[in-house]
Amino acid sequence: MNIQKDALLQIVKAARLSIKLAENMKAMMMEENSWTVADVIAGHLEDALFFMSGEKLAMGEDFMEKSTTMRLLTGDLSDESVCNWLFMMDSIRKKHLTTPEVQQPKPQTMSKEDVHDLYRMNGGYMSPEGEWI
Repeated sequence: MNIQKDALLQIVKAARLSIKLAENMKAMMMEENSWTVADVIAGHLEDALFFMSGEKLAMGEDFMEKSTTMRLLTGDLSDESVCNWLFMMDSIRKKHLTTPEVQQPKPQTMSKEDVHDLYRMNGGYMSPEGEWI
């Protein structure tokens, strides 16, 4: 995927604003652990940036605490610096960490007539449905 810096910068800005909006909405809520639309939007944008960065977390690691993406979004770096970091990680992954794709061979399938011919040549048995296998 080719990432454009300007588009990535806008996503970073939107993610940071939605995180702030979610925090402000949480302060106005009666229940502490309830979710708002702002939380959902922030989550989608955080996930998009996480996937773009190519970051991987081990099973059971907390996304909010262990993720480099979340540390960048909630840290005090500028939006442009976060964008540059994500862009740099994408280009490093493309140049150095990707392996060439392996082409899968075409499956070898047989027609019903070929199966019947093999049965006649080599013997076989009838299936419960009554067709030769």
